[in-house]
Amino acid sequence: MKILTHINFDYAHVQLLNNGIVKIEMLEDQIIDLQEAVQLNIAQGELLEGKPGLVLMVADSSTQFTSDARDFSASSEGLRFSIAEAILVKNLAQRIVVSFYLKINKPAKPSKAFNTEEEAIKWLLSFLK
Repeated sequence: MKILTHINFDYAHVQLLNNGIVKIEMLEDQIIDLQEAVQLNIAQGELLEGKPGLVLMVADSSTQFTSDARDFSASSEGLRFSIAEAILVKNLAQRIVVSFYLKINKPAKPSKAFNTEEEAIKWLLSFLK
């Protein structure tokens, strides 16, 4: 997939791909707090020109999200630019954290964890039908 445009932060890269998916790649050893979660949301909205779209979240296994960041990310406001979100998990520890997020925070839009980027993209693109 080709990157059409992007916004880079010290802690993440937000990319609009040629298939219309916004890919958010969290960099290693980052702690994402409410401020960063809001900045990522705004960047997503900019790349999607204010319209909801499909989001692929890829976090390094060392990335951590604070409770405030998780709460915002699962809220209607935090998902205002999302139709659906796929979360790529790379190991068991991440799977546990993501499962906790999905069950406890209950994202306001369809959200699901995947082991491979291909599975995640296929699921996301199914929302365009």
